[in-house]
Amino acid sequence: MKKILLVLLLAMTASVNSLFAHDFMVDGIYYNITSDASCEVTSNNGLENSYSGSVVIPENVDFEGKTYNVTSIDDWAFSGSENLSSITIGRNVEYVGDGAFVDCYGLKEVHTTDLSAWCGIEFNNSPNPTFYSNNLYLNDELIKDLVIPDDVTAIGFTAFTYCKNLETVTIPDNVTTIGESAFISCSGLKSVSMGRNV
Repeated sequence: MKKILLVLLLAMTASVNSLFAHDFMVDGIYYNITSDASCEVTSNNGLENSYSGSVVIPENVDFEGKTYNVTSIDDWAFSGSENLSSITIGRNVEYVGDGAFVDCYGLKEVHTTDLSAWCGIEFNNSPNPTFYSNNLYLNDELIKDLVIPDDVTAIGFTAFTYCKNLETVTIPDNVTTIGESAFISCSGLKSVSMGRNV
């Protein structure tokens, strides 16, 4: 009987560990491989508060001689990381999972290098990290006068939420859709130039 219980306990432990395990770590960032060519940012074995300081999510990452595009951020990946002060999200990230940035109260800056890519990120019922930082930087410059690029056709859900430093927004004719809460609580906003096709 003791042997059966021991085997069951070991099997359960292995199952739980596999739920939270990450596939590899590079430069202090934990990743799961999601396909032959892509990976997602995740937490350290499912633990909250896995990250602190400034974190730069790259466009791609090398592991064991192979290059993976970093295309998503896992559910709860940065959850509870109260000492996370700055996050840069690479241009290949297309999806941010549930609760990815919940309780990141110390977050002061959110950075992107590609505004078109930023507009297309799907925040899956998850607070955009700008909810905590109240700002967005493009190539290390605080965005105050936002001009949506001409190649953007849709601005995603919560894309610029709580960006309190935004003063003006210019949306071109190519934009046909603006997601829910895309500009909610942008309290510094003074003027919006809206394209004719929204």
